[in-house]
Amino acid sequence: VSPTSTTTYTLTVSLAGCGSSNATQSVTVNPAPTANYNDEACETYTWFGSTYTQSGTYTHLVPSPAGCDSVLYLNLTIHNNVVGNTEVVAACDSYQWNGQTYNQSGIYTYNGLTIHDCDSSATIDLTINSVPTASITAIGNTLSTTQVAGETYAWLDCATNTLIPNETAISYTPSTSGSYAVIATNSCGSDTSFCEDMIVGLTDLNLNQITIYPNPSNGIFQVYSKREITLLEIIDLNGAVVHSAKPNGNLANLDLRFQADGIYVLRVQSLENTSNFRIVKN
Repeated sequence: VSPTSTTTYTLTVSLAGCGSSNATQSVTVNPAPTANYNDEACETYTWFGSTYTQSGTYTHLVPSPAGCDSVLYLNLTIHNNVVGNTEVVAACDSYQWNGQTYNQSGIYTYNGLTIHDCDSSATIDLTINSVPTASITAIGNTLSTTQVAGETYAWLDCATNTLIPNETAISYTPSTSGSYAVIATNSCGSDTSFCEDMIVGLTDLNLNQITIYPNPSNGIFQVYSKREITLLEIIDLNGAVVHSAKPNGNLANLDLRFQADGIYVLRVQSLENTSNFRIVKN
């Protein structure tokens, strides 16, 4: 017999004609020793040569020379490392993230620990924007600004400080003389350029074979024409004639030193035609 619990056994031996004899034996069955362990780990756990990757209850048998094997129980919890998705972030000028200040666009990764002390990482794809810097250039009768991604534009009449209706392109060609600026706007704010004075209806110097030197000037200009000059007029941006002369020759000197710095229209009249030119006194 192989008892599984403590039991008393009696063996009776009978011989024919000789009676019988009894032998009694008590067998004590001891329970197998056991032990319980609770543990947790990140991703994997190795126990008695076996590697586990999932939470669960696992057993291990420890043989005993006395025949009472021990059973060990492991209650295991497996926690995973955390790798977050890449987050796209846009910010103005700088960005605070996990105690760090970032001033430049780029891809950044933060490595830390979870509440279970497992590895944790997060990544951002960061774009740093700044308030626009508005500027304009004048080419001929057209004003232009530089196209920058994410910016919108509006053109301003500096004389009235009002927006010009429906003018939102990167270039603007005024129909009348005046002073104009561009306003550049993005998600971080806006900036207004300096005001550019524009004179509409100017004549190409080469077409009229007229030389104006120096230009810009501190106020002294020399005007030469292959045709005889009959009248010179200096007109400010308000349309007022601030100086005139009748040289009656091919060469004339203009003295504007007592005029305010700025842009003026020089009107040159000859027997054949009248031409307008832009001069700058500074």
